[in-house]
Amino acid sequence: MNLSVFHFINPFRTQDTKLNRIQKITFECIECAADSEIEGITLRLGFVRHVNETIATNQRWVELPVLNRTVLDIDYFNDAKPYPLIADIIKSALSHEADFYIFSNMDIGVQPHFYQFVADQIKAGHDGLIINRRRIRDEYITKTLDEIYKEIGKAHPGFDCFVFSREIADRMILGDICVGIPFVGVTLAHNIFAFAEKPKLFDQELLTFHIGEELFPPRHRELYWHNRKIFFRQILPKLYPYLSLNRMPFFEKPRLIQLLKWIMNPSLFTLLFFRLLLKSARSRKEKPTIMG
Repeated sequence: MNLSVFHFINPFRTQDTKLNRIQKITFECIECAADSEIEGITLRLGFVRHVNETIATNQRWVELPVLNRTVLDIDYFNDAKPYPLIADIIKSALSHEADFYIFSNMDIGVQPHFYQFVADQIKAGHDGLIINRRRIRDEYITKTLDEIYKEIGKAHPGFDCFVFSREIADRMILGDICVGIPFVGVTLAHNIFAFAEKPKLFDQELLTFHIGEELFPPRHRELYWHNRKIFFRQILPKLYPYLSLNRMPFFEKPRLIQLLKWIMNPSLFTLLFFRLLLKSARSRKEKPTIMG
């Protein structure tokens, strides 16, 4: 029996010609990948929009319950855009029943074999996946999908595409984190690290792409500190009891290599690494010895 998988996105209206083109590419490549022969899952596509926006799609897409608030309803931020809250997006998506969910940013495209790869990983027992994008040059915004698919691009350390089971989704701790700003990916990733039985990070594979090679795009300062504060003060303390090094990225590598990879990844935190290392050591020390 096939497992049901629901891929949902959060499109938005914008006057930016480049962003509109990127969103169009996102819709097209997701539909193209969904047309591929996929064994092991039954796939549906969906989108969630803000109540004040109109999004044109075709009948292949399930429209989810609309969003009724933004981060501007949480607090005042000077000259800030009305970004949705990731908790509201996830809640809307969960109104559609599925075994697994996929959430990806609106500037993330997928390769034709993306869904088969996801199906294979689920079949292998992974209940939480994080798939990092490949960065390709801006000039590809005017090229065809076939040309885009062939471009290998460069690796990117940030988290922007997530696969997780219904059980994980129901347990997620998301606070008032808004999308479009750093720490939304960090928040989703650490929820997967905390609640997945067998999480997996794919940080080099040619599975998704982003048009634009920038590592750190411009960010709204106040919203950045809002997300950062919510993550470190409200979310991480609640996730910490469920986190362990053996479910974190690069655990299979030697400890020094794992540490170096954490240091070089802006979405992982060195202090947390040492806290989890100490936590692991204490757990081994406190484990009772079974006498023969």
